[in-house]
Amino acid sequence: MNTDSAQNSDKAVVILVLGVVSLLIIQILGPVPWIMGNRALKSMGPDAPRRGFVVAGRIMGMIATAFFVLTIIWFVLLLLIPGLVSGFS
Repeated sequence: MNTDSAQNSDKAVVILVLGVVSLLIIQILGPVPWIMGNRALKSMGPDAPRRGFVVAGRIMGMIATAFFVLTIIWFVLLLLIPGLVSGFS
């Protein structure tokens, strides 16, 4: 295995781990594996080893980012709705 392939393999594992962590624990990290995955996929060939790790980590990053955005919207609505309701009474 040459150094470029080993380096891509290491990046693939990092992207996968970041994807899992961002999905299960810290959603604010979601964009990190998403961006890293996009960059890694551009530099990898279609038959690169551990390409599936990169794709999986990238998708988990996308899902974590969506959950994070929905959580922010939810909290903003929770803060705004009581103020709007009490303003009408």
